[in-house]
Amino acid sequence: MKTIILSAAVAAIVVGAPVAAFAGAASQDIKITGKVPTFCSVEGSTTPGAQIYTIPIDDAGVVDLTPFTYTAGNVVCNTTADIVITSKNGGVFTPSVDNLAVPTGFANALDYTAKVSFGGAQTSLNTAKHAGAGPDYHEYSPTVSTTGAKSGAMDIEVDLATPNGALMAADDYQDTVTVTLTPQ
Repeated sequence: MKTIILSAAVAAIVVGAPVAAFAGAASQDIKITGKVPTFCSVEGSTTPGAQIYTIPIDDAGVVDLTPFTYTAGNVVCNTTADIVITSKNGGVFTPSVDNLAVPTGFANALDYTAKVSFGGAQTSLNTAKHAGAGPDYHEYSPTVSTTGAKSGAMDIEVDLATPNGALMAADDYQDTVTVTLTPQ
């Protein structure tokens, strides 16, 4: 009988030991959080360098109207994004030749249609649809949105229109087409 009582007493001490060790214990929750900001990047940068395209115009002033394309193969938006195309001048213009001073049969501007496609969204800008274009005349495409976060290629195509004159007047011509991806 002494053996049974002693065994029961030892069992009570062993079982009761953890209760005594945690008596008055406290616990602390640690919440782990983080916030990823919304962003879009082109070729790994949120401020990619400009691409330059020179329009082929022969020595006689004839413009090669072959469309040109640019594909950015690594475009990422980590949320739904708005896409808009901007033309700085509303067409390819020469700032030094006044429209009224261009000789008959010559042109000092090239209109174009710019198209962009990314993340299931497409938009375009046609500079010929608007009067009053010229240096620093900003023109915008309709804004479209991707369907959620997207990554992949973004295709941009520019189709030049036949100039209003048969030939281009001698000068330097320029415009800047900007495709803006804005995370929502």
